[in-house]
Amino acid sequence: MRGLILAALLAASPAAAQQMPQQHAESIWRKLEGGAVEHLQSGLQCPAAMGPFRLHDNTNYDAFGLDVSCGWNGPGTAVTAYLRRGLPLEAGFENAKQALEQGRALPGARLLREGRAELGGLTWKRAQYAAGDRRSDIWMADQHGWTLKYRVTYPEAQAAAVRQALDAVAAQVRRTAEPRLAACARAPPPQRTGRPARGGKASDAGLMGALLGGALAAGAAQSGAPVRP
Repeated sequence: MRGLILAALLAASPAAAQQMPQQHAESIWRKLEGGAVEHLQSGLQCPAAMGPFRLHDNTNYDAFGLDVSCGWNGPGTAVTAYLRRGLPLEAGFENAKQALEQGRALPGARLLREGRAELGGLTWKRAQYAAGDRRSDIWMADQHGWTLKYRVTYPEAQAAAVRQALDAVAAQVRRTAEPRLAACARAPPPQRTGRPARGGKASDAGLMGALLGGALAAGAAQSGAPVRP
């Protein structure tokens, strides 16, 4: 009994739905012909290839498709595009820098330059790091209330190819995601004509009772035990 109640509580908890990154969730991603994928919430399409770089994963970090990424690999190079809803740009940029400086992708990284840069018709915050002959760049920009981030780690000799790949990603974002995100940003907030329910504690107890009852019924059905009223 305790195990069933615990399972029901976990199922009702938002934290339980935000555990390990998941790939190819059908409510978030749609596979396209040729190996490309589309992020359903934004319309962003991640191509199967960009020059020498090949798509190797598409990942969602929450259960709703509001925090996702696509990753491409090439010769000694990793290119990742992240799209996240509701992340403040300045705070996100500082967090990304801290994660790079403390991470394993580029041990001993030192900041080369930081500032603003133009790419794909957007103004970005950019930071570039170096360790020996390897480089790692962070690009971040606001896209109609979503934060778009590129994280690229590459040999210095691949700098030109990496810049071409980023241009391709930026063009893909503008072609596929920008129209939908712009339309959503222009839409007025929905009219909510309902009234708050009274008796919050009783309602909460009833909701929890319904959740627990459903979980118990599901557990009994799986085990073959009869469900008692």
